[in-house]
Amino acid sequence: METKAITDSGICGNQSNRAMLNRVIAIQSKKGSTMIEYALISSLVSIAAVTTPGLLGCQLDLMFQAVEAAFTP
Repeated sequence: METKAITDSGICGNQSNRAMLNRVIAIQSKKGSTMIEYALISSLVSIAAVTTPGLLGCQLDLMFQAVEAAFTP
């Protein structure tokens, strides 16, 4: 991960302010990457939730018909 260092003395007055600002920038970039990761995971889960019943539909139908036939007198 790449963080931007603030070295211009016009932006920050002293060394501790620059260090704090650099930490804030690093934390914000981590939050952004975490949000992207969660978005990717949720999109993959939703794709799986949509496609799985279509792929297993016939097999599930046959299984439920077998269970129904077992309970039918």
